[in-house]
Amino acid sequence: MDLLQKVDKKGKPLLVYMDAEFQTFRLPDINGGNALENAGFVRTPYYYGMKPTNHGQSNYHFLLSFGYIVVYPNGYREYNIILLPSIFDLSSPLFSNGQLLEPGYTTCKPATADAIAKKRWNPNYKDEKFPFYNQLTTENRKAIFLEINDLYNSSIEPVEMIMSLSSLQYFFENIVPYALLVHKGQNDLNALRNTAHLYGLYTGDMTTRDLDQVMFKLPGLNSRKLDSIQEYFVHPPPSSEQRILKNMDSLLLLRETVLSDIRNYFITLWGKDAAKIATHNPLVDCVYAMIMDLGLSVL
Repeated sequence: MDLLQKVDKKGKPLLVYMDAEFQTFRLPDINGGNALENAGFVRTPYYYGMKPTNHGQSNYHFLLSFGYIVVYPNGYREYNIILLPSIFDLSSPLFSNGQLLEPGYTTCKPATADAIAKKRWNPNYKDEKFPFYNQLTTENRKAIFLEINDLYNSSIEPVEMIMSLSSLQYFFENIVPYALLVHKGQNDLNALRNTAHLYGLYTGDMTTRDLDQVMFKLPGLNSRKLDSIQEYFVHPPPSSEQRILKNMDSLLLLRETVLSDIRNYFITLWGKDAAKIATHNPLVDCVYAMIMDLGLSVL
């Protein structure tokens, strides 16, 4: 995998691709602030992922699942997924207005994912994604919200919770200081910092490259979505520049090799039913970020 050894790591020995799936909470702003901000959590900037109708409210992101791939100087790759429970709690002044855990966006054991999908009130929920609890207008939907939350949390055993927090602490203490962290979107960092603050973990300084901040324009590519961008580099249009065309086979081979590794990782973790992996799984999105990063490095 020589391509990965050529990536600019900003002087760090480790290269890390990371991705998070979020749990989001919202509180109204009062005199410019709210209880979550007062408790030391980082708000999502208003302009990032917010509709005009959200004015006067602030969102705060926390980790549900966090995946990362460490690339060592010798080329060895290490994979890790960290799952954390939903912190939605109707009795909490901070966490009583969360977003519903959505099928396809919530990484968990296959049986739990199937149970969550069956509970969702509308299978064709394209226009109803990610409602906040306070937005639901019927008690039936609020009850389903609570059931989905309980289903997800019951799938994380206490020992798994301990392991997740230990893994997160290890990440902050033994990987972050020595790594360039590559991610797409500022909310990965917001969720990391908020979750660390929630559980009393110290994050320290992070050396990062946010792929959302990399300016580029590619003929025939009309989307800045991660899935579309990485697909462009492994299957570019024939009219693409020669330097993109010459790397497509190597990038495709790398993508398929690492996806195969991740498939085996989840089979080992959860059994053969976990073999089906797709976008929004944090480790899959790490692979796509890897391909995007490598593809952009030749421009």
